[in-house]
Amino acid sequence: MKHITLLFGFLLIIVSSFAQLFPVNQHGKSLFESGSELIRKGDYKEAESLLTEALCSYKNENVFYNRAAARLFLTDTVGFCEDMYIAAYKYFDNEAAKKIWKNLLQ
Repeated sequence: MKHITLLFGFLLIIVSSFAQLFPVNQHGKSLFESGSELIRKGDYKEAESLLTEALCSYKNENVFYNRAAARLFLTDTVGFCEDMYIAAYKYFDNEAAKKIWKNLLQ
């Protein structure tokens, strides 16, 4: 059991340091931030477009989560479910998983 814990800890260190080797794409991050701001302002169509473009170079659970929110406001429920599923189960975002189940049970 001690060996498994050490091995898991070692793998966790390797994975976290490996992720830091790749620099963040600043253009994609800028598109993500602009798209997120447009959601706050209520321009969901443009926000969805910018977040889709951001996914070409900057992929993480937040981009998928925010694009899902924009798609839900645009009444694109299929797109909402697809993006929330990716955020929840590919990137292990617990909040996205809760949103999926909450919307399925309504």
